[in-house]
Amino acid sequence: MELTGVTVVNSIEEAIDEVKNKNEDEAFIIGGGEIFRQSIDIAGKIYFTDTKSEFEGDTYFPDVNPNEWEEVKRVPHPTDENHSFAFDFVEYVRKKDQ
Repeated sequence: MELTGVTVVNSIEEAIDEVKNKNEDEAFIIGGGEIFRQSIDIAGKIYFTDTKSEFEGDTYFPDVNPNEWEEVKRVPHPTDENHSFAFDFVEYVRKKDQ
């Protein structure tokens, strides 16, 4: 199957090269868990959904080390008619000296 506007690559490194070749400002890595673990050391920014509830699952985002990352934005979303569960949308940037 071929999709218009989609580029298929076979590694994180190939994906990063593709983004650089296209002069994109930002690329998103959207998982799963192993892909997150493989790419967190090369990321410069994290957009993170901090849920306020416990859920069963087998895939988790790696811990965000506060020595390496600075929280620059947090937007709370309480439980309401649009959100069954409360969560915060958090933005982290890698600290400059890392």
